[in-house]
Amino acid sequence: MTTTQPGLEVSAPGTYREKLFNLLAGRDPIAVLGQTASSLADIVATHPAEILRGRAIQGKWTPNEIIGHLTDSEWVMDIASG
Repeated sequence: MTTTQPGLEVSAPGTYREKLFNLLAGRDPIAVLGQTASSLADIVATHPAEILRGRAIQGKWTPNEIIGHLTDSEWVMDIASG
């Protein structure tokens, strides 16, 4: 799978998937997804707005943008599942 955005090419999808599963460290993926909202709420509650809105690396997403993307994805998937 390739994309038109430089740096986002996934030449070995199996390797990418394996890396994601390794990040789970043996935890159940569904349980991790179930904890995501509360984990994000904790992050927002414990970090000042200027940190969440700050762009640590030019061209990369801010924490707020990442949280917004995850929220949008949850909302879209909920609607899609009916």
